[in-house]
Amino acid sequence: APLPDHARMSRRLAAARTAAAAGGWRSLMELYRPVTADLWADLVPEAQRRLMRHLRPWWDVHRHRLAPEVAARIDALVAADRLQVLAGRIGRPRPGAGRLELPWRARGQTSEGRLVGDRLIDCSGPGHAPEDDPLTGPLLAAGAARLHPNGLGLDLDPDGRVLDADGRPQPRLFVLGPPARAAFWETIAVPDIRERIAALAAALTQTS
Repeated sequence: APLPDHARMSRRLAAARTAAAAGGWRSLMELYRPVTADLWADLVPEAQRRLMRHLRPWWDVHRHRLAPEVAARIDALVAADRLQVLAGRIGRPRPGAGRLELPWRARGQTSEGRLVGDRLIDCSGPGHAPEDDPLTGPLLAAGAARLHPNGLGLDLDPDGRVLDADGRPQPRLFVLGPPARAAFWETIAVPDIRERIAALAAALTQTS
């Protein structure tokens, strides 16, 4: 009988630890690149949500790494006291006395503090609420698209076509890049997007 998702995930994690111990975790992460989308699609939505809830921070810091040159520049800025790196949770920004105030709670702390500055730059990537996005929101409202059961974004077929409210693929509506992460998980780095472009070109060729 097929193993349940949690058992398969446990086996894969054990195999990953063994491979990392033998060849280093960096080479292991590179080996994941061509198979990540297939492994992701092999999980039911609940297992995907569990992975995002418990493993995503570890995946992100190992999968999306800084180039050594960039890391050196950041270290230099920190050493010169020109940059602070803080870990915690932020709240909703609000204006205050001509500047911006950002409520936040440091990791491991229960009391809330605030950060004050002249500018606030959000580098967290594309929005995580497709229903509020000016492009995808109307599609969802009209039933021309639906959310993926894992809650991470739009629901797509294996070729990247948007699925409507009834689960039918839209023949002329495709998604590439980070907005497709619910279906393919890794669609951020250029090599991953390049693979999706190749798959899209093949799908368009077949339908033309």
